[in-house]
Amino acid sequence: MAKFVCAVDVGTRSARAAFFDAHGNMSAREVAPIHVTVEPDGHGAYHSAEIWSAVCRAVQLARSAAGVEAGDVEAVAFDGTCSLVIMDREGDGLPFGDDGTNTFAWFDRRAVSQAEACTRVGGRTVDLLGGVMSPEMQLPKLMWLRETCPDVWSRFSTALDLPDWLAFRATGAVSRSVSALGAKWPWSSREGWDDVLLDALTLDDLRATPGWATPVRPVGTVAGHLSPKAASEMGLSFGIPVAVGMIDGYAGAMGCRSMAFAADVPDALTLIAGTSASVIALRPDAVSLDGLWGPFRDVPTAGLTSHEGGITNAGALLDHVLTHWPEIGGSKIGHPAVIAEIETHLARRGHAFASDLHVLPDFIGSRGPVGDPRWRGVVHGLRLDSSLSALAALYWRTAVALSISIGDVIDRFGASGLEARAIAATGGLMQSDLIAQLFADVTGRTLILPVGVDAVLLGTAMAGAVAAGWADDMDDAGHRMAPEIRTMEPNPARATDVARDRRVHRLMQKHRAEIAGLQE
Repeated sequence: MAKFVCAVDVGTRSARAAFFDAHGNMSAREVAPIHVTVEPDGHGAYHSAEIWSAVCRAVQLARSAAGVEAGDVEAVAFDGTCSLVIMDREGDGLPFGDDGTNTFAWFDRRAVSQAEACTRVGGRTVDLLGGVMSPEMQLPKLMWLRETCPDVWSRFSTALDLPDWLAFRATGAVSRSVSALGAKWPWSSREGWDDVLLDALTLDDLRATPGWATPVRPVGTVAGHLSPKAASEMGLSFGIPVAVGMIDGYAGAMGCRSMAFAADVPDALTLIAGTSASVIALRPDAVSLDGLWGPFRDVPTAGLTSHEGGITNAGALLDHVLTHWPEIGGSKIGHPAVIAEIETHLARRGHAFASDLHVLPDFIGSRGPVGDPRWRGVVHGLRLDSSLSALAALYWRTAVALSISIGDVIDRFGASGLEARAIAATGGLMQSDLIAQLFADVTGRTLILPVGVDAVLLGTAMAGAVAAGWADDMDDAGHRMAPEIRTMEPNPARATDVARDRRVHRLMQKHRAEIAGLQE
């Protein structure tokens, strides 16, 4: 009888679940939506109970679709965004929003001034973030909570990154993962908490909270065992191990590393291109990065350092283009239809299509290689036209801008000594061959793509395999569960167009900076 691990990936707007066997074969992947409250001032928040309901729904759907018996599932593993669940002294969600939300979305940027305060202090943690504390990080969000909601703060016990909260919700045992703590908090596996930063920010009351001393555990170890209540809600057997999980980007990086093993290119960069886009280099040795994040030690697995760069809005920006475009023929246009329209125009005109339209995609600030949360997007060359052709032009040139931004990040990796001839890539943007080929052309690297498997869920399943005793560690699981792959080569005929677009991109960045200087 085949045995399985259950992998759950909680993204920005949905939970995904699938079952994997010991060889990395994935069953039907099922999805359940999650509501996120988004406000124009950069606020984003969830109800943690709604996230858990979506998780349970996705697992139930996946098990039904795959025909997997509950008794054949030997472990559960979660990954999730670095959203932050606020908890009270009883372990319940502690609402801080007027609508009862109790979880900061990973992209929430209300704590810009608090992040700037961290940057002014500087030191070890800020250096690891390219010299600029991002408001996406957890410490600024907690500082905002303390300063803005003192009544909530008086009842605050602890805050868990979403994957750690999911493990807590599944087991009743509170712990933190090295993945979350090492990449999103002022903490390292070698040196512990950055007390210099915490002292300078007078955060003694944070260190005095009951949850501060929560145990920190490596990815793939056992966080606890599935409780009877959670087992009933998920449709699984109680008592099976629940793995210490990961931030979703690192789950994707480990799944991509498994793909790189299959391609025999173990030093490939990894690209997780979904709602946001992250480039992660996983190496035995650490290097110093200029303008990017890291090195973070032991974050996805012991013995590896991770170096990270990326952009906050990727697929989310393409969603935004579609959402805010007027209806055409009485209905909204979806991604497949607009991509088909782009392909038609490219077949007729080549890459002269919309070549006079240019976009800077930093609509909610820049994460890297220049970290500035106050940057905003720019569109140059937009016509007074709301046709499908005009939508296709804006969508395509936004995708070009996203690929250039990722190309800039990859160039910065190379300048820091982390050059790679290939990129193992996954995520929603890579579902389109048109967009994947664009990324290959702009970066000038071979893309390694998965066949028949969601690489983010695969990385999470690898943690489940370690917890189930199927593998010794994450890399062992990556070799054992390596998926079928395909590759995509850059088109050399596109080199001139790419070089022109990148020159325009840099010129627009310069002009934006000049305009910002006039407004100071």
